[in-house]
Amino acid sequence: MKTPSEVISFRCPVELARQVDLARRPFNISRGDWARATLLSQLQNADQRLVRDQVEEAHRQIVDLGEQMTALTEEVQTLGRNLFKTTYLLLTRSKLAEDEAKELVTRVLGTGRPKP
Repeated sequence: MKTPSEVISFRCPVELARQVDLARRPFNISRGDWARATLLSQLQNADQRLVRDQVEEAHRQIVDLGEQMTALTEEVQTLGRNLFKTTYLLLTRSKLAEDEAKELVTRVLGTGRPKP
């Protein structure tokens, strides 16, 4: 049973035909067979390149997101430390004992001990 097919033909400059002949002779195939194999190879490689490019782009985006998350985490940690310190300083300035201020900051803002 034959597979349905269509004809694709084209003309080319003499120099290109010579290059095709040089490339096909070692395989002992016709110009048409060589052109078909070359075209199929090119199309398959184009699909692989497209997939590779998409994978590389996804990887780049993941790396960028990781870097952004790291920076954001560091900023949040800095903000938390600053909040603990500021709250501690405000409490001790309002005549609260240092131990009471530490206990209050730890109880209300979190489990970590603020650094005075």
